[in-house]
Amino acid sequence: MARTKQTPKKNFNKNRPNRTPSRAARKTAATSEEPKKRRFRPGVVASREVKKYQKSTELLIKKLPFQKLVRDIAQEYKTDLRFQHQALLALQEGSECYLIGMFQDAEFCRIHAKRTLLMPKDMMLAARIRGQIYWPINRENPEDKRKREREEEKNNNNINNINNNINNNINNNKRSNSNKEEIKTKNNNNISNSKKESSTEKNNNINKINKRSTSKEEEKNKKKMVNERKSINDDENVKNHTAKSNITDEGMETRNRRPNYTNASEIYKKQLFNFLKVERENKAKEEKRK
Repeated sequence: MARTKQTPKKNFNKNRPNRTPSRAARKTAATSEEPKKRRFRPGVVASREVKKYQKSTELLIKKLPFQKLVRDIAQEYKTDLRFQHQALLALQEGSECYLIGMFQDAEFCRIHAKRTLLMPKDMMLAARIRGQIYWPINRENPEDKRKREREEEKNNNNINNINNNINNNINNNKRSNSNKEEIKTKNNNNISNSKKESSTEKNNNINKINKRSTSKEEEKNKKKMVNERKSINDDENVKNHTAKSNITDEGMETRNRRPNYTNASEIYKKQLFNFLKVERENKAKEEKRK
């Protein structure tokens, strides 16, 4: 049997992705990825920086912030002070020299305590050995300090709240007092107005009553006068000797002579008596009103 060559079968599934990327895709992926930074062991970079700064002789603190700090401190003792540039540089060099020596002594204290971490108590011990105690020996713990600060804040807040409440109460009392005074003035005004109105009403009522009473009395007197005049006119002797009288507010005045007859004199006396009686009553009423 003759031997035939077998051809490979083609994959007709176009949706299936190609697992092996091409060379161009590999190149683009290699160029797009950033190179990884080299990671050193802990302490290597620090020792390198220490060696670098030990070899250099430059100033490590920035000049402008240091100069501002020097001027602020000097202004507390004396105002309007001026510094030369060389003086400020000398101060900066001296302060850096002092700080370097202080840190060196603290580092020796750390090594003596067989620790890898520099702590504040190392700085305090170095200062104590030097004879420069700038920090307290029994330093407060940071947790205790935080608690104390929180308690102080609470106390201050409570005091502020109490003061605010007191001020609010004072203001409310002032407002209430002012409102009370306004209410009192309004009530007094209302009372005075009511009193005035009542007094005016009373006076009006009294005047009305007096007018009525006077009008009634006048009508009665008029009727009596009319009747008396009729009786006088009836008499013939009285016609020739009529008494002409003018009645005024001040009193009664007779201008002509009285009649000689007894009837006329009696009538005249009655008129006078009634007139005087009315005047007395009117005067008494006016005095009562006053």
